[in-house]
Amino acid sequence: MDSSTTRVAATLAPPGVLPDELLAANHRVAARRARSSRALVRARTRRRVLPSVVAISVVMVGAGAADAYINHSVAQPTSTTAPAVNASTQNAANARSLAQVSRALAADQRALAALMAGAQRLRSRTSAAPAAGAPATSSATTRVTPTPAASTPAPAPVPAPATHTTTGASGVPVG
Repeated sequence: MDSSTTRVAATLAPPGVLPDELLAANHRVAARRARSSRALVRARTRRRVLPSVVAISVVMVGAGAADAYINHSVAQPTSTTAPAVNASTQNAANARSLAQVSRALAADQRALAALMAGAQRLRSRTSAAPAAGAPATSSATTRVTPTPAASTPAPAPVPAPATHTTTGASGVPVG
């Protein structure tokens, strides 16, 4: 059948009956629409869901790798109790640092006393200066030299409190 006979058959066909070529073209258009609709749904799903799935899987793999690395790199403790030698070394270190702080405090107290004595001497000199209206004509500069003052001696170092050998709590009687 050529195209002229198809037109004649289409014009001679009763109303409501379509030729086969027209029905086939209609089916092809419907199939193409359905296919493109499914492709659009797949593309939308790929754009919306896939990035979050990839991100979550990367985070989970990274967390697993970090957990495995940490479990193998951190030494597991073999004993839950601290040895008594550790507590005595800690007490000795505490006593040394307390003695160092006491020495620094004593030196600060001596420096403060020297500054106070120098300020007192300066006040006594300025009170003996000429009246406020008359300018001072001294060419020599006044220098305050700190002298060690007889101040309260620094307190003696206090030993660190005893620590419990098992819990490490301080101030707990050992025994």
